[in-house]
Amino acid sequence: MKKTVSILISLILLISSVPVTDFSAAADEPVSTGVMQNPFYAGREVPSATLEEYTVTNSESRTYGGKTYYTRGKQLYRIIASALEKRTAEFKVYYLSTAPIISRAALERLSDSLFVEATDDSMSESCTDGDYIRWAINSWGCGISLDERSGYYYYTLDFVYSYNDTANQEKQVDSVVNSFVEKLDTDSMSDYEIIKTVHDFVCESTTYDYDAMDDTESHKYAFSAYGALVKGKCVCQGYSLAFYRICRELGYSARIITSVPHAWNLVGLNDKYYYVDATWDDTDDESDYTYFLVNASNLQKYDGYNEHKPEEEYYDGEYYNETYGEKIDSQNYNSKNRFLLSNCKVALSQHSYTYSGEANVPSVTVTDSNGNVLSDGDYTLSCKNNVASGSGRVNLDGGENYSGSTHRLFTILPAKMTALSLASGGRGVSAITLKWTAMQGVSGYKIERYSGGRWTVASTVSGASKTSAKITSLAAASQHKFRIRAYKTVSKRTLFGAYSKVYTTCTKPKKPAITLKTAKKSITVSWKRVACTGYEIQYSQNKKFTSSVKKYTAKSTATSKKVAKLKTGTRYYVRVRAYKTFNGKKLYSPWSSAKSLKCK
Repeated sequence: MKKTVSILISLILLISSVPVTDFSAAADEPVSTGVMQNPFYAGREVPSATLEEYTVTNSESRTYGGKTYYTRGKQLYRIIASALEKRTAEFKVYYLSTAPIISRAALERLSDSLFVEATDDSMSESCTDGDYIRWAINSWGCGISLDERSGYYYYTLDFVYSYNDTANQEKQVDSVVNSFVEKLDTDSMSDYEIIKTVHDFVCESTTYDYDAMDDTESHKYAFSAYGALVKGKCVCQGYSLAFYRICRELGYSARIITSVPHAWNLVGLNDKYYYVDATWDDTDDESDYTYFLVNASNLQKYDGYNEHKPEEEYYDGEYYNETYGEKIDSQNYNSKNRFLLSNCKVALSQHSYTYSGEANVPSVTVTDSNGNVLSDGDYTLSCKNNVASGSGRVNLDGGENYSGSTHRLFTILPAKMTALSLASGGRGVSAITLKWTAMQGVSGYKIERYSGGRWTVASTVSGASKTSAKITSLAAASQHKFRIRAYKTVSKRTLFGAYSKVYTTCTKPKKPAITLKTAKKSITVSWKRVACTGYEIQYSQNKKFTSSVKKYTAKSTATSKKVAKLKTGTRYYVRVRAYKTFNGKKLYSPWSSAKSLKCK
């Protein structure tokens, strides 16, 4: 039954911010698409641009009204892909065009094309874009408004997307995937064994959710990796997304392949590609690998319903054929051939480095399935992305006796941060602004504060070029300890550098509030006590306190000060400030509002 159930989703959503209304074909009038189902599994025609060879070029950009507008191209597609990766429900795109959009049909074609191109495999940069987001979307709507017409048309596109999972559910998927990857002992495994372990993990994590076909709305999770890896119930789309996600996380090339009723995977191994269908392998027999690393003939051998016949319009273009199709092996993968590098174990001398500005090159020990250690002549070694913080890669290509290729990943952590310091004018009553030296090639910084006997994150600062952050909600006149470390985001994993030395600083006291009263030849100033080391009191006949200023001090326990021997009938101006002694220096609060009184 599982093999014949369709994965088509018939979803009708109410998207209130994108009204479905008719409009006349006028370029200046608002246009909206209404709700549009994902064309890849809604039976709608996919824009023809995907069926032909096309080269994704950089977007042209222009600025209007403080906003940057982009023509179709890499920059525009990455903006859309980034929003989809984050599962953003509503977002704006500023689109630059040389021609007007004057009809709903034109907007629908544009909306489809932008989605297809933003999720195209050729645009993929991580394990959570490309196919992963292409199959995460249920439907969307798009509204458009013309902002300016001056040679170019400056449009705002308002997108509303519906997903099979949420951002929070994706975080749970991240946790499962990261845990699996961290526990995987790749030093003791061949590529074949690694991919087999991924296959088994996906099959063991989930069962087929037959109920999802009858109730797609409440079972949307079944069409996601969340359904497979967290919820434990999914359909074939969930199986294939989970397998794709983990393979890509481990550095293996993979795709999601579909027919009208089914989804499975293509995975790269030893310079060839093979089909894997974890859904059909997930049977009561734990040793069922009928659809694991097979060729097209064996994939379709027991398929009486053509469920394993890829849709030609998606998988017959020049890009797909050159990148994948021509490399699909005509035979099943041979796991018994010890002379394939993908059947050899590869152990790295080191799996983690700290950024130094120099290239990191781990040494390797390669062992075939008979226990023979390969010599240098049996392979050539090269490294990629092995200088900057992030994920480095060791590539091995066949030499004298061993053929094909293999790889292993390692990490490069950000360097240790130098100590924090106080920014100019950065000391406040309830806030401290800290500064640091920027580091190249990191994703951002995390500042932690010691409070309640433990360190907690006080601020996360995105962007390598940022050099300061304001920490708020601090107690006045109190000491605070801070430390900082840089982080690098790799896919959905975060790599941290070492902490800086602890920096201790102090906030200013609060500004006192004062009252005055006078007696014969004296004035008494009173205030409400604030946390401090002491108080400074000033009085003068000059309301700007620029001349004839007298001052006194008072202990932290004091709440008043009597100033005597004053002149009867003379007006005096009085103000008070608190101070906190820190590292031998006085940190002053702002002055209280000055008040005046004629002396009796």
